[in-house]
Amino acid sequence: MKAKKLLATLSTVALLTMGATSASAAWGFGDTMDTAMVLYKDGATGGAYLPIDHYNDNDFYVVDNTNGYNSFNFSVSMTPPPSIDLDMQLIRVGANGQITHTSMSDYGREGEREMVGTSVQPGEKVYFRVMSHGYSDYGPDPYTIEFNKYN
Repeated sequence: MKAKKLLATLSTVALLTMGATSASAAWGFGDTMDTAMVLYKDGATGGAYLPIDHYNDNDFYVVDNTNGYNSFNFSVSMTPPPSIDLDMQLIRVGANGQITHTSMSDYGREGEREMVGTSVQPGEKVYFRVMSHGYSDYGPDPYTIEFNKYN
């Protein structure tokens, strides 16, 4: 009888864990430029609702125009949870794979949206790094990041 209860409990825990839709399930994804989550690639767009789990947590996103034939303008906006101040860094990578430009977006305050508008050329990638502003700027509540293409 105890074995059946134990098996039922373990099965329930496994099913709940695998079926969870928690935003924190994405922890560990997009933590480097090599594993960046896609905001734009070959016409497909995306966004995310993730938390910054630790003051050393970084989430990378990419606008990938390496296969594109045209440049285009776009914006990326990030809105942190109400009591958290997050920063966003732009990292431009040329067709040769070398970083050509970096800049920081750090004008917001706790819970305030930050937005960066720029363009991307054929062959380029533009990365966005979301990170904690300070030692206490993290938590379980997700921030949002959105991509908008203008032309």
